[in-house]
Amino acid sequence: MLNKKLLAVSVAALFSGAATAAIDLNATTSQALVYERAAIIASGGSANVEEDGFLVVQGGSGELNVLVNAGVGIAAGGTRFIRYDLTNARFNSGSAIAGDGAGGSADSVTITSSASPSPVAAVTLLEGGTDESTFAIFQVDISTAALSSTDDFVLALPSLDISQTEAASITFAQYTDFAQASNKSNSLNSSVKTGQIASISTSVVGTVSKPLNVKATVSSEFKKFLNNGSTSPGRIGDTLATVGSMDVSGYNGTTTLDPDDSMAIATADVLDISQKLVFSGDFTFGKWTVDTGSACASGTVASTLNGDKNTLTTNADVTLTTPHFLCLENGTEKDVINRGSYSVALADTGNSGSLGVISYDTTSVAIPYLTTFSDYNQRVYLINSSSRDAAYTTSFRTETGVTATAGAAATGTIPANSVLAIRASDIVTLDGRTRTSATIEIEANQGDIKATTQTINLSDGSTDTVDLVVTQ
Repeated sequence: MLNKKLLAVSVAALFSGAATAAIDLNATTSQALVYERAAIIASGGSANVEEDGFLVVQGGSGELNVLVNAGVGIAAGGTRFIRYDLTNARFNSGSAIAGDGAGGSADSVTITSSASPSPVAAVTLLEGGTDESTFAIFQVDISTAALSSTDDFVLALPSLDISQTEAASITFAQYTDFAQASNKSNSLNSSVKTGQIASISTSVVGTVSKPLNVKATVSSEFKKFLNNGSTSPGRIGDTLATVGSMDVSGYNGTTTLDPDDSMAIATADVLDISQKLVFSGDFTFGKWTVDTGSACASGTVASTLNGDKNTLTTNADVTLTTPHFLCLENGTEKDVINRGSYSVALADTGNSGSLGVISYDTTSVAIPYLTTFSDYNQRVYLINSSSRDAAYTTSFRTETGVTATAGAAATGTIPANSVLAIRASDIVTLDGRTRTSATIEIEANQGDIKATTQTINLSDGSTDTVDLVVTQ
């Protein structure tokens, strides 16, 4: 039932004695260790899962040790019997539960005391403590200096089996004779303490990517990138950008432990860190590469583009603990940069994450008052004086209690050198009131766009025309 790593830990514990306690049953808050579910290997023949599903956990540096107040003092020359009971847990061969009565360094139970001189005890294991048992009874003989009720017993636990479904706990109690301890009867009440020692949870976030958005500029006919760190953070130069990286630095959390050593989990404990990367998106323009540096100049990683030019896969496994950036260079090809979103996946485990979005810098038209009131006929006029068609989208901001649903004309295209007239009722459907504000984003230079609203009062034929504010 023991693997080589567990055996090595057990042997080391036998010769090192009890380490500093990590779980203090005297504490007012739980000291229980929480192990990472994603670090458990559940396949057959696993090194840390028993056949019945119990998890083998290792206290590599005393993390599983249990400290508890004696609760009841023992006079010099006196004898007591102490019992530890496990719930949803059990000892294993690596627990190395021992007590030879000679006060040797291999004893599983030791005493800590602030008194001088400190009490000296001979500890003898009388019952339990064997592989798969759930209790251990020790005889404690105090030879010199009385043990105070506030002195502590420390149980060294180099290893333990714990349930994967229920929290594991331990109960300590003192008895005046062995028969009582064996039968769990007439314990010295002031000595009884119970506390949780371990459970299983997860803090793995699973993030494998860090996105960086980038914008292509209208003024360059969408062949160069916008130099704006807040809205286009992926830009490196006019014709060089990255849409983000495969990055597993945020993959695992920080609050759970590795069952193999009771240390905080590392990425390698919960993820295969050597895999191929598969980037997805539109790669029909420019030159796309994978690079190990955020400036896209550290070292290109050999990769292959598929025939449809929508996936780019590294030719060999890469080390995931090194970020890998998806880069676009357009200074050579000088293609029109398409809008689109990108993602990355790990080829073996299937983990995936979103990368950035390529968008266009736009001209904004603010409409402070857009109405679908039935007694009015309101139109929005968009004038495009450029030599290219300009796509647009519309967003809405409503009062409390009002719902705006985009209509068929909320998105569209303004033809080159043309005026587009749109009825307000075709842009939006309103519920709750008949008015809202809106912003239209147009893929064009500010100087090429003008916009107005015209509202006709159907009852008297009067009109109200408003020039709209256009910004970029």
